Amino acid sequence: MKRNLMRIGELAARAGVSPDAIRYYEREGVLPPPRRSSSGYRQYDSGAVERVRFIRKAKALGLRLSEVREVFEIASGGRAPCTHVRTLLEGHLRDVEARMRELRSLRTTLRRTLEQLDQAPPSAGRTCAVIEALPEDRERGRGAPRPQTGGDETLRSRGGRDSGQGRDG
Repeated sequence: MKRNLMRIGELAARAGVSPDAIRYYEREGVLPPPRRSSSGYRQYDSGAVERVRFIRKAKALGLRLSEVREVFEIASGGRAPCTHVRTLLEGHLRDVEARMRELRSLRTTLRRTLEQLDQAPPSAGRTCAVIEALPEDRERGRGAPRPQTGGDETLRSRGGRDSGQGRDG
């Protein structure tokens, strides 16, 4: 009896991601390599849909693929991964709260700088006197967050084509 298998496009459509995201999840080890047809097409069973949906939900909570892989490894070892997930989510919550504090500080700095620009005369012969007058600690990033550049996964998860994020969720 032949099992109901689907190709990558059907899996992607059912799970709400792009085929590129499916390939990326395979490369990153969160989606096991599928069987192949005699002509080389990937063939997935229905369990792959639920797994990809789980990955999307975990990523929506801020988990990195390496962390999702850990969760799957714990579960495949016969243990419930919920304690580990809780620890991961608590860490992400702390990171989000810290980032929010940094962003509030940046908002305050931006508002003050805009007010100063509204009141300052044009600075002939200088780039911008208001920016030049900012304290040195702002230049080094203390008090004003810099854009995050993180690792490759962080960049991909912020809209990279293969991430499974961005337009695909």
